[in-house]
Amino acid sequence: MRTTGSGGTGATNVGRVMGPAGYAVVLMADVAKGALIGEAAKFMGMPPPWAFAAALSVVIGHVWPVWLGFRGGKGIGPFLGAWLVLAPLSLAPCLVLALILWPWFRKFAMAGLAGISILPSAAWFATGSRSAVVASCGTFALLLWSHRVNIRKFAADRFGYGTAPTP
Repeated sequence: MRTTGSGGTGATNVGRVMGPAGYAVVLMADVAKGALIGEAAKFMGMPPPWAFAAALSVVIGHVWPVWLGFRGGKGIGPFLGAWLVLAPLSLAPCLVLALILWPWFRKFAMAGLAGISILPSAAWFATGSRSAVVASCGTFALLLWSHRVNIRKFAADRFGYGTAPTP
């Protein structure tokens, strides 16, 4: 996978190379990785600040894995897994917004990122935890960073802003 497609290790690139079955397997593994961290944090009785720090850390480790030269996936799978365990109700409004915006964006990644933009507010209403809000802001910023090439390409293709960068 490292020499084909975008060179990323995430589900999207695997899907480009191996098709829908490869995408599904890698996405499930990435979601499971995040969920495992969330479950471990709960099992160990970590207070919310530490549990959400662990959730952010698993996304950071996915995007910049040490053993792969700090070049991994884009972090969506582990993010979803960890948040499905730690604050699942926070994801519902994000999903609704993404589905509403899907016809306009016509790109799943862009609609999903737009949906995740309300995660800090949704985290506050769902958990009442400041640590969840801080972690959601950090996670959203990291996901924007990891998708920056996709965002620039979308803006160039859709609105003619600048030129689309090459990955």
